[in-house]
Amino acid sequence: MNPKYERSAERIRALIEEGESVARLERDSSVGPFIQDKVPLRAWLVKVENIIVTTFGRDSAHGRHFETLTHRQPEHSYEVRSLVGLLTGALDDLEAGFLVLLC
Repeated sequence: MNPKYERSAERIRALIEEGESVARLERDSSVGPFIQDKVPLRAWLVKVENIIVTTFGRDSAHGRHFETLTHRQPEHSYEVRSLVGLLTGALDDLEAGFLVLLC
């Protein structure tokens, strides 16, 4: 694999693990369960957006799917896990050689 792509793949793997940790931050409240500590959630979302945009492009299938999943600010574990699924698919495409940059 191209060294640049390998570096992106390593970052995506780390973000998948971090996403699972963020999802576990969901806590019960009087209005129902949600991720109450927004700092790690927002930090993770910015990192995910950055790797998707820089590796695949905002107009890629991955970029468009990220926009769809985050059009409303995620605050539940199932929403974070949906983004982990996006990262997992993106990693698979990257490792399998299906990355096409539209430059």
